[in-house]
Amino acid sequence: MDVYVSQNMLQIAIELSASNPMYIEMALKFTEHFLWIASAMDAVGENEDEMWDEQDGFFYDILRHPDVRRPG
Repeated sequence: MDVYVSQNMLQIAIELSASNPMYIEMALKFTEHFLWIASAMDAVGENEDEMWDEQDGFFYDILRHPDVRRPG
């Protein structure tokens, strides 16, 4: 699920929770998803393993090996 989908789902859950409190739990779930995805895309500070490339102005995927080492 990407950041925009989780943001849209969060907005929908908030609207639905006004008439049905059952959706409050779903709103919390989508808030967590949004924050997890956003923090993975661009961590705070200068980090070598961010998805955002300032020079290219683009988000790239990051490949991680099972033993946590990064490809050279």
